Amino acid sequence: MAIPFITPYVFESPLPLALMLVLGGAIACWIAVRSSQSGVLRGGIAAIILGVAVFVIGRLVVTPGEHASEVAHQLINAATNRDLVEIDSLLAPTAMLSLNSQTNPGISRSAIIDLADRSLRQFTISSNSIGGESIQTSDSMTGAVSLTCRTIVDGVPYPTLSSWLIRVQRQDDSRWLVTHITCVSINNQPASSIPGL
Repeated sequence: MAIPFITPYVFESPLPLALMLVLGGAIACWIAVRSSQSGVLRGGIAAIILGVAVFVIGRLVVTPGEHASEVAHQLINAATNRDLVEIDSLLAPTAMLSLNSQTNPGISRSAIIDLADRSLRQFTISSNSIGGESIQTSDSMTGAVSLTCRTIVDGVPYPTLSSWLIRVQRQDDSRWLVTHITCVSINNQPASSIPGL
């Protein structure tokens, strides 16, 4: 289960908190040395040690949200490289694809593979960049990532901008696989308004 403060600020993104603690500790130490205040010096040293500990713990612990990010990047790279076998290997047996909202009914895993196969034969992606990434840990077995893709397709004069929500779950064999893909929008239009989806 995600711990409200610890998961996002220690496990998933430790650098800001670690830097604040180390910087605050260094300032306290500097003030303590200049004014000979041993209590402030001890507090400053403790803050520095805590900051280093937060950073080390954050680097050692991999949360479900971070697994979701990693699998989402693999899925996007597989699509960019036209690797249908890799796409297939990243989908859980119960994977679904929904349009606009994750609460909308979705298409099955086999329909996802068929759609990917048709799309990859019809279009060639020359580049795909990921932005606006936000990860979430739902519980110890489930993570999600919300992201945008800026995709350049051969023969299309402008980039395609799309928004996605990808949910990943740990399987019985310990692999992290995609269980739900939501195509939220394409070029700022609801995904359901795009022909062919």
